[in-house]
Amino acid sequence: MLHTPQELVDHILNFAREDLPTLRSSRLVCRSWNISARVHTCRRLDLQVREQDVLNGLHNFNGGTLPCAHLNDVSSTVITEQTVANTDLFPSPTSGSHKSGQHKALLTRLTFKRLQSLFDILQCSLDMAHCVREVVVGNTIHLEQSEQWKAYAELLTNILSSLPRVSSLYLHHIYFPSPAFAKFLLEALPSAVELERLELLDCLMPQVDDILPLLNHFPGMTSLRLSNVRFKEFQGYNHNGLPASNCQNTPLHCERQFRRSLLKLSIDALPLSPILCCFISRHCRIDLTKLRSLTLSNVSDIPNLRCFLQVAGGNLEDLQITGPCYSSRYVDQQAMFNLSHTPRLKTLRIFGPKWMASICPSEKLQHIFKLSQPAESSKLSSTNYVTSSSAALSPPPPTSLESLHIGIAAFKRDGQDLDYSKWSALDEVLSGPAFASLALVNMEIDMTLSGKRGVDAAKVVASFPRLRKAKKIYVACS
Repeated sequence: MLHTPQELVDHILNFAREDLPTLRSSRLVCRSWNISARVHTCRRLDLQVREQDVLNGLHNFNGGTLPCAHLNDVSSTVITEQTVANTDLFPSPTSGSHKSGQHKALLTRLTFKRLQSLFDILQCSLDMAHCVREVVVGNTIHLEQSEQWKAYAELLTNILSSLPRVSSLYLHHIYFPSPAFAKFLLEALPSAVELERLELLDCLMPQVDDILPLLNHFPGMTSLRLSNVRFKEFQGYNHNGLPASNCQNTPLHCERQFRRSLLKLSIDALPLSPILCCFISRHCRIDLTKLRSLTLSNVSDIPNLRCFLQVAGGNLEDLQITGPCYSSRYVDQQAMFNLSHTPRLKTLRIFGPKWMASICPSEKLQHIFKLSQPAESSKLSSTNYVTSSSAALSPPPPTSLESLHIGIAAFKRDGQDLDYSKWSALDEVLSGPAFASLALVNMEIDMTLSGKRGVDAAKVVASFPRLRKAKKIYVACS
């Protein structure tokens, strides 16, 4: 065991990278196993604020369980309204003249004892700090006052500044009180140039423009996920698709030619249009020309979606669209998007079309696949805004689409029958020479609101005679 090559040990422990008890036991075998196991054990660092952090601060203050050495550390201060209100409920170990000063600071230091202890460990073990690749920051719902934000940001800066090799940053459940906090947080990360993955989950920002400095700060970012991102105000957004022009550059700001191209993008925001407008504005420095995977949820603004695909669809291979984007008002072809700007698309997933007695989603879906080659391609203006030019129809070019997944919600009332015959129009389009590479059409129909009889999957398959003959159509009802 002592003479096992380090490469072989790394390969063995890689199978247990998610098994924390096994990794802890492996660190006791020998030095080579300890080195490999520590890489996986210390790979992810959770810096989220926990509710028990505040509660434990009050509890430890009352019980006096912390050693005095910790009480002399004044690295961060935070005072909550609950702490001040409950001051008289906990006997102070100091005299009455110090209640308003030392008492508050004492509660503050105890509140962030867990994060402070973590910072002390990282300072003593530099090799452990080099093992950290993923950092989770957030859950700031327990920080309601500016003093709390200042204390948390100060301690967070100390921890992040000691992590030189962070490649993934996750910001979860954060309310940004001001753009200054985001700038303060980003400047503290010494490995911002090496950061490859950024994720924002359940975050609230003051305005739409406040997200741009955050996105422009990481020149090496290749994967971005924005999930449940909300904005308190829409002052920086107008409905013409043009963001405001008051965005400031970050210290690591660089032009697009000096940045790595974004390869994977996932956006789940409500509304979605302001985010899309930010990406296609002249203030955004993210290179979308080599984007490979795109996931969009809550899509309701088709014109902005079309503009975004003109910019980012050239090398797109995987596209997923979810949302109420196929309502009755988007029937005409000009209002729909199509695959003309995604020539390399291989997998397309569309979820959200509704099938009712009066409306069949085939009428809208077929416009997506009726390709047209513009006589004069759309161009970008000098300000990087998308402008459409007149286009003449010509024979559709061949596509690279290999698989199509459609999720449909069926609505059926008693006495009303669904029309299956209209699916033949989509079958005719998908069976054309432009989709010779298409090998799979998978339809998933949700029958929750379709009554007892629901939808007859056999009739749906029969509505696609050409695809059924080629054994390319599969229908599942649930």
